[in-house]
Amino acid sequence: VVPALNGEPGVYSARYAGEVHNNVANIQLLLRKMENITDREAYMQTVLVLMYPDGQYYYGEGSARGTITRSRRGFNGFGYDSVFYSPQLKKTFAEASFVEKQSVSHRLQAVNDLFRKVNARNELKKISENDILFFRPSQRRNIGMVSRRYGRVGLYFLCRRRDFRRNAYA
Repeated sequence: VVPALNGEPGVYSARYAGEVHNNVANIQLLLRKMENITDREAYMQTVLVLMYPDGQYYYGEGSARGTITRSRRGFNGFGYDSVFYSPQLKKTFAEASFVEKQSVSHRLQAVNDLFRKVNARNELKKISENDILFFRPSQRRNIGMVSRRYGRVGLYFLCRRRDFRRNAYA
């Protein structure tokens, strides 16, 4: 999310340049739009929702703040990692190792926030591994229906995660 671009690319980050998951085109469009912008502040945000069959839900949030560089730097990661500079790491996410990136990960913060809230109410003891269903953002309308029909918990990742494996979804 880039405030100077009115929140672009936002939830449309994976298809910002039109084609889904074309990281090169997405980054080129972002850099082109920011060419003459001096305020390069940006943040990555993840929101997770855990929904029970009865409709009760918990959510967790995480964010990583940084700036957009003027060119690509680094080869690790995916998406906008090569242009997202983290002041905490003093490098782009693509220049960081996996362990370094995890230390400031917006996704890990969201998972920890969610589990902290759920665990505070001792709800984790009610969930077994077989009870959890994972949903893509495009499947959000199915969460309540599947949860009620099958009596399972829906864990919904609102972030656009390209690296989830197909077999992780129910």
